[in-house]
Amino acid sequence: MAIATLMKQEFDATRSLSGIGGVETGRDAAEFLLLGASTVQVYGSQTIADSRCVEPVLSCAADSLL
Repeated sequence: MAIATLMKQEFDATRSLSGIGGVETGRDAAEFLLLGASTVQVYGSQTIADSRCVEPVLSCAADSLL
């Protein structure tokens, strides 16, 4: 997450940051969003574990942000 924070500081508001890599839980997704990511990719978990993992990740991320 330290790299994401550094990159966000370097970019101005005209560019977006996507959270990619290491997103296995909703908390992981929420951390990227709280750091300023506009999008979060949940791919590895989906292909390695099960495509049904996306819904719990979204639900937990939403709960983390509330």
